[in-house]
Amino acid sequence: MNLPALATRLQELGIMGKAFCDLSRDEAVAMVQACWDALEPTDARRIPYWRGNELMIPFDAPTAFKSWLGPDGWLRMFHILEAMGASDADRARYLGPDWRERMAKRSQFTQNPCCPVCGGAIKKEAA
Repeated sequence: MNLPALATRLQELGIMGKAFCDLSRDEAVAMVQACWDALEPTDARRIPYWRGNELMIPFDAPTAFKSWLGPDGWLRMFHILEAMGASDADRARYLGPDWRERMAKRSQFTQNPCCPVCGGAIKKEAA
């Protein structure tokens, strides 16, 4: 966090010496915005977060949180939602209404790797 920039901004707003309980609503919002603006790109800004009921993944988030990279974005999104504590409704919105069936098929396939069409054995390397 860039503390000198934060202190300068709080001085400009005239809220540097005030207790939080003495701030008006607008001053409290301005203070939070100033704190957010003072964060460095490597701080908490890079972690996915919920804005209302929308999942926000910042562009500078670590690669593990970028579901659009890699060959299996659906599974990455599943793990992100699981880590974020998403509800079943959120999972249905981001993964599709059949997300439970898809996940059951994935776990069944990894436990017993066989072709869903012919039932023949499949090498795990190909899976």
